[in-house]
Amino acid sequence: MGGKHKVANRTKNNARPSSSGRSAELLGSSIPQFVGFSGMKESRFCFPLQCCPEELDSSIDPTIQVMLKKIAKNNPTTKIKGLQELAELIKNAEPETLQTILPVWPKFYNILATDSDNRVREASHNVLHQLVLKAKRNIAPHLKQLMAPWFTSQYDTYPPAASIAKQAFKDTFSDSKFQEAVVFCQEDILSYISDNLLVQTPQTLSNPKHCTPEEMDAKYERVLISCLQGYRLFLEKVPVDSIKNTAELNSNIISNGKDYLSSTVNMIRDWYFNKHYHL
Repeated sequence: MGGKHKVANRTKNNARPSSSGRSAELLGSSIPQFVGFSGMKESRFCFPLQCCPEELDSSIDPTIQVMLKKIAKNNPTTKIKGLQELAELIKNAEPETLQTILPVWPKFYNILATDSDNRVREASHNVLHQLVLKAKRNIAPHLKQLMAPWFTSQYDTYPPAASIAKQAFKDTFSDSKFQEAVVFCQEDILSYISDNLLVQTPQTLSNPKHCTPEEMDAKYERVLISCLQGYRLFLEKVPVDSIKNTAELNSNIISNGKDYLSSTVNMIRDWYFNKHYHL
């Protein structure tokens, strides 16, 4: 995963069949291979603060569209109702239905995984959990889009939300594949952590029109905590040789912490150097 990808390795529409194939491999050889992979398009982890129902593909079942529109609302109760309905639908969904949900879910999940409401985050992780249980290796083309917020959500300060995120990992990856999956997605994870720690602010992580200053500060603090703890887990799980492939991203995190993060970042840096000696 380290270094830049050569243009020659890309295919039509900037797709990367090898990436989706590798994702499927990490999800476990005991799960039947999905035949219909068309490749995984390059995608960033950042999405708008508000999901836009108008952007939904018209081919998506109208019932699912109604659920997604509920999830995109600002009202937490409406969001939770939509998430609960979607989770229940996924449990009994046919493969064709899952294939319409999988491409759009990462856009919603990347926003909902850090929602200000504890119950919304919990319900969002539950949808992801049900999706990976049902879709199995079909989740592979979308793994890189989901991994970063999913990985750090294991340290959500709301225990029920963190618990479901962790359980989803356990049910998705065998012990031997978890480390490989983290290495495979390490650029996505580190970019997400770096962005939240070094770039984002309470005002950019939340929509001031819908959140009080106290809510924005609380969300920002929660995201910082989950990212810092997620980064420590990353350093624990990823071998030194693999970390060297993302040396620039790692150096950026441990060298450029904001003033009020410096003590925690220094602790992580000291711990890292004691264990690995150098990047």
